[in-house]
Amino acid sequence: SWSGSFQELMSRLSARELGVVYSRESAAVRVGARKDLAALLRVEEKRVEIVCELGPSGKLPPQVLIDGHPANADVSLSHDGRWIAWVVRANNIPGEAS
Repeated sequence: SWSGSFQELMSRLSARELGVVYSRESAAVRVGARKDLAALLRVEEKRVEIVCELGPSGKLPPQVLIDGHPANADVSLSHDGRWIAWVVRANNIPGEAS
């Protein structure tokens, strides 16, 4: 899902996500993390967004949204050269005991 061309990957991201994407790897790591978050949260992938707001000294850490609202989940994204990595965490996953 995250191995497509830059244009292909960009077409899978929302307008809010596109504002911080500046390379193929930046797009790929978001597409991969979104897919895992959607599976973990048991929602359709198109409902999930990973956004980064701008703070006084640059981008703030990424935030997970579902349908435009903050999700009870965290994500860490990394890309260096051709290498990409992500970690996702969710609390109160639907259908699981607390």
